[in-house]
Amino acid sequence: GALHSAGIAVGDPNGQTISGKQFVPDVQWLQPTYIASKLHVSLPGGSSNGKATPGLHGHKLNSVSVAGTTLQTGTSNTLTASPAPTFTLDYTNGGNTNESNVVCKVTVSGTSVSGQATIPQTTAGQNGTCTVTLSSSPSTGAPQTVVATIEPVAGEKNTTNNSLSFPVSFQ
Repeated sequence: GALHSAGIAVGDPNGQTISGKQFVPDVQWLQPTYIASKLHVSLPGGSSNGKATPGLHGHKLNSVSVAGTTLQTGTSNTLTASPAPTFTLDYTNGGNTNESNVVCKVTVSGTSVSGQATIPQTTAGQNGTCTVTLSSSPSTGAPQTVVATIEPVAGEKNTTNNSLSFPVSFQ
């Protein structure tokens, strides 16, 4: 269905052939820990058994901006609703371990409007950014609360600095 909706012909003499067979020999190959065990390597930010490696883990969300303007937590922020805005989350990996598959989220409280992105790897002790575009344009009018979050990673003990909330009016 996705191929048809993208205008790609399927199955006829000029279309793409689609195999109904499995594309991997075992579904375990879809799990990073299984792949790491077969390659005899460790995953960054964790061990191959899914537990956190020893050491300090976690991120701090420093600030959030849209189109180069840093949002303020204590005052109203005005943003354009359409097209759906892209938020840039500035974070610090405050641990002494590189972390992998770190999830960044932005939600508009009380609505289904949200966005998510995954950072393949963050470096211990270093700052970085993550960009998240909302799934759709938020409604305009009454002020709303936008919450930006860096999801906790395995072994992270302090999560109080993972989120920031902003009062926002979308226009």
